[in-house]
Amino acid sequence: MIMLLISCSIGEISVNPSTLDFGEVDFNAEPLDCDSEEGGCAPTTVTIRNEGDDTLTLTGSGWQPDYLCIEGFESDTLDLGALPAGAAFDLVIAVCGKDPGYGTPLSGDLRFTPSSGDAVTLFWSFTPVRDQGEDTGR
Repeated sequence: MIMLLISCSIGEISVNPSTLDFGEVDFNAEPLDCDSEEGGCAPTTVTIRNEGDDTLTLTGSGWQPDYLCIEGFESDTLDLGALPAGAAFDLVIAVCGKDPGYGTPLSGDLRFTPSSGDAVTLFWSFTPVRDQGEDTGR
C-alpha cells in the first residue's frame, strides 16, 4: 500500500493598523490642499506582513485615488509583488482628496489579496475640514 501525503500551506497576511481613521483632516494646513504631488495629508505607515510559510504574491483593490495617496502608486491597481514568508513591507497612505466637499465624512476600504488564503480588508475614514483660523472681527 502506497500512501501519498500532500501538504498545503495556506498563506495568511496581516495588516497593521487594521483601520485608518484619519479623523478631521484640515485641507487648509500645509501641504496646501493635501494633494498627491506634495505627499498628501496625515501620511500613515501601514505594515503588511506575510504570516504564512510560503512566498505570496499580493494585490490590492478598492483603492480610491480620488481620496487616498499611496506612495509609489498612481493608478487604482495595487500590484504589490512577492512577499516572502515572515517578511513585511510598508505602504505610506495619506489623504489627498476631499470631494464632495468639507464636513462630509468619507470612508472606504482597501482589500489586500494574497495568491493563497483570504483577503484582508483595511477600512479607512476621514472628514475633510478647512480651518479658516479665528475670526477676529477686523
